[in-house]
Amino acid sequence: MRIKAGYTVSYDCPQPTPMLLCLSVHPSRQADLLTPQHLRFTPDLPAWDYIDGFGNVCTRIVAPVGRTTVSTLFEINDTGRPDFIPTGGVNCFSRSAKRQRRRQAGRRANPASSPNGWRKWTVVSPTETRSLSRRGQRL
Repeated sequence: MRIKAGYTVSYDCPQPTPMLLCLSVHPSRQADLLTPQHLRFTPDLPAWDYIDGFGNVCTRIVAPVGRTTVSTLFEINDTGRPDFIPTGGVNCFSRSAKRQRRRQAGRRANPASSPNGWRKWTVVSPTETRSLSRRGQRL
């Protein structure tokens, strides 16, 4: 299947603003491009591309004061089949994961040794301070 895709995004900046844009086709799909995909900036800006730790193409610019527009137009070939989704992974959006992130928000853990040999963690939050053992029991 041949897909024509593109976008136009505008930013209004009150001062010169450094930006990291992740708006390019993923390198794993570069072979499927039927026409080149080039980011166009209005006004013309110098741009630097690099690959981040996840394999995405990132573009760094410094947007000037005023309106900056980023656009592209390209054609890509696709099978039309749904993307593969691996199973058996950890659901980071589960209730238990959300509870754990909420508990950890605003807290800082500091390792300390306890007299009985257990490694003890002092948890500091904005409202309380308490000590927990490795088993999660209060000391």
